[in-house]
Amino acid sequence: MPRWQLKLCTIAVVALICVTVTTPTFMLRRALRTFTHIRPFSTQSMTKTLFFCDWDETITKSDTLGLIADAAYTQPDISPEMPPWSYFGETYLADLDKHEKAYGPRDTIEKQFDYLSKMGPIEIASVTRVENSGLFKGVPVEAVREQSKNARARTGWWEFAQRLQRDSDVGDVKVIIVSVNWSKTFIETFLAKGRVHDMLFEVYANEVMMDENGKGTGALSKKLDKGIRTGMDKLRVMKEIMEREGGREGKKVIYAGDSNTDLPCLLEADIGVVLGRSGSLAKTCQNLGIEIHEGLDGCNLERAKDRHVFYRIDDWTTVLDKGLLD
Repeated sequence: MPRWQLKLCTIAVVALICVTVTTPTFMLRRALRTFTHIRPFSTQSMTKTLFFCDWDETITKSDTLGLIADAAYTQPDISPEMPPWSYFGETYLADLDKHEKAYGPRDTIEKQFDYLSKMGPIEIASVTRVENSGLFKGVPVEAVREQSKNARARTGWWEFAQRLQRDSDVGDVKVIIVSVNWSKTFIETFLAKGRVHDMLFEVYANEVMMDENGKGTGALSKKLDKGIRTGMDKLRVMKEIMEREGGREGKKVIYAGDSNTDLPCLLEADIGVVLGRSGSLAKTCQNLGIEIHEGLDGCNLERAKDRHVFYRIDDWTTVLDKGLLD
C-alpha cells in the first residue's frame, strides 16, 4: 500500500476511536456502516452488477418518439406539405401487421427470435419514409434537446438513479440503457437534467444525424449497419457490452424492459424485470411458457437463471425497496 494511503487509513482509524467516547450508540453504528462501505483503492473495474434497461415506457411513462418528432414539427419553416406524424405511425403499424400475419404462429423462443430478426426491413422502410420526407432536415440539435424536458419518468426512476450515485454500497452497479429510440441526444439530455453521472450510466441508441453546424441532415442512424432496429440488435449490443466488461462471470446481469422488443435481452439476463403491463409481451410469454411473477418477492438468482420466469413491477421504487441491487 502506498505511504499516502496508509497515512489516510491511520488518520481515519484514529478519528473513529476518538469519536467513540462521545458518540451516541445509534450514531456510532451509522458511522461504522459508512466506514465499512468505503471501496478499496483499485485501478480495475469494481462493477459487480450490469443493469441493462430499455428506455421508452421502461424508464419513461410513455413512448417519447413523438416528442422527438415534435422537434421538427414545431419548426417555423416546416413545409405545409409535410405528412402528419400519424402518417408515419399508421404506415409502420400496417407493415408490422402484414409481417405478423405472414409469419404465422410463434410458439417457440427460436421462432420468436427469428420473427424479431426479420423485422429489420420494416424498420428500415419506416426510417426511409421519414428521411425521404425531409422531416428532420435543418432541425437544430437544440430543438431535440429542448423536447426532452417534456418526457416524464416512471415513478421512482430519479430516486433509483440518485441512490446509485449517492450510496457506496451500490456503487458497483453500472446502468446501460439500450434503446431502438431515434435519439441518443434526447435520452442523454433527459438524464442530465437529473444530474445523472455518465460514469454510472451509458446510453446506446440511434441518432438524428446532424451536420457540423448542429443542423439535421435529414438522415437517421437507425438505417446504418450498426443501427439498433430490433430486439436482436439490442441483444447484440448487450452481448458486446458484457464482453467489454470482462464477461458475466462473477457479475449479476439484470435487464428491465416492457415489450416484445426486450424479450431477447430479458432472456439473456440473469434476472429479467418487466415494467408495466404490456399485453403483447404478456401474451408472448404465455405462448412460450415463460412465467411472469408479480413483484420481486422471492426473486433470487438461481430461480431467475432458469430463463422461464420474469418479475413484473409497476415502478422503480420496487427495485429499491426489494433490494434487487444488494
